[in-house]
Amino acid sequence: MNTAALKKSKKNDVLTITIPQISIITDNPTSGCKPLDIQYSHNINYPTEFDQIKSTQWKIDDQDITTDASFKRTFNDIGKYKVYLNVETDLGCAAQASKTISVGDVIELDFKVLDKNEFCASELVIFEETTVNPKSYDNITWDFGDGEQSLLGIPFHQYVDTGYMDVGLNVSFNAAPAQLQKTTWFT
Repeated sequence: MNTAALKKSKKNDVLTITIPQISIITDNPTSGCKPLDIQYSHNINYPTEFDQIKSTQWKIDDQDITTDASFKRTFNDIGKYKVYLNVETDLGCAAQASKTISVGDVIELDFKVLDKNEFCASELVIFEETTVNPKSYDNITWDFGDGEQSLLGIPFHQYVDTGYMDVGLNVSFNAAPAQLQKTTWFT
């Protein structure tokens, strides 16, 4: 199969190779919580008078979906999906575009302070995420409420000041975000 169309210009016998330029357009973000509805369409730019677009084929992973110019898909299962658009011309030139879709689930977050309920300033405090069904998160960020943060799964922190601190936990799993904030007193 050709990957480009050849055209010969009458001026100066110049040979120009033209490849269809295609892109996938979505009306929604390409990640989120299930069920995730996404409307797909395409943009094809193939400026040649010698060849025309013959066919388009949409696929998700290895499954053929449609040959229509656009379609809508609902992703009900958690995972990462690859959406492909294949284009072929009358002369057999081909092009492909792809986009990755990440589908996650709602996460019911929780966390606690380990070992004891009261801490003095300058003591080392250890936090632990206690979510019922913990995941292997794409991202995890702890905000200790005093301007300091950590990217560790089980972080420790030393507060300089006393008082109420709004401790926050932000995570994402397959691009589905979740966050929780708790106010804790440090004496």
